[in-house]
Amino acid sequence: MTLARALSLEKSLIVFDEFTSLVDRDVAKIASACIAKAIRKDANKRFIAISCHYDIIDWLDPDWVYMPHTNEFKRGRLRKRPPINLKIKRVHHSAWKLFAKHHYLSKDINKASKCFIAFWDEKPVAFISIIYFPHPKLKRVWRIHRHVCLPDYQGIGIGMKLEETIASLLKALRFRCHSPTSHPAKINYLNNSPKWKMIRKPSIKTNSQMKLWKPDRLRLQATFEFVGPRYDDEDIAKRMLDPIDKLHNSVINRT
Repeated sequence: MTLARALSLEKSLIVFDEFTSLVDRDVAKIASACIAKAIRKDANKRFIAISCHYDIIDWLDPDWVYMPHTNEFKRGRLRKRPPINLKIKRVHHSAWKLFAKHHYLSKDINKASKCFIAFWDEKPVAFISIIYFPHPKLKRVWRIHRHVCLPDYQGIGIGMKLEETIASLLKALRFRCHSPTSHPAKINYLNNSPKWKMIRKPSIKTNSQMKLWKPDRLRLQATFEFVGPRYDDEDIAKRMLDPIDKLHNSVINRT
């Protein structure tokens, strides 16, 4: 919270002592990458992180690194950020309880949905569920039902990597995948991604159920269709989408 407040102030120089000392080391890496991205968006900001941890250097990607114990002053930004290796597993809908409180609109889930979790170093970090979309004209369409990336792991694309992997699985089986959302940041991402096509511009639903809602619950919602590449292994796609009792060992590895 202190760091977020410091970043929000109109200060050209921010010096932060004991940087990431009190947090989980995976969270420290994600936070470092997010802070680096935020600082570099503002040409007027400079950030100095004082830390005893070496594991954040590649993630923070500093311009310069000073090691006081050896009196070394080195140029940074020489290495790429380490890859994040995710394992995506099909799970029972009861796993939603780990993520429900972090969803921006609803804690409910349709039990008929197919659910998946992305794991990083065996830690569950993101959740997605899909549900079949019955329509009088559109055929073979699934839509994204619930999608959550835990707060400690947001900001570096884990959630969208999970969603696009699931969409590519569906495309491998000749299904279409729709992603309706009213989240402004997600709308912006999908609208600028070559992997998605907007099929309904941001608008407010006007059906009878929505008319009963309070005004503060009415939100602009847009819908996108996945137009990216299909998953390259159809057999894995079939196993991932099979009934849950057949999927105990189905895993997809993604970087």
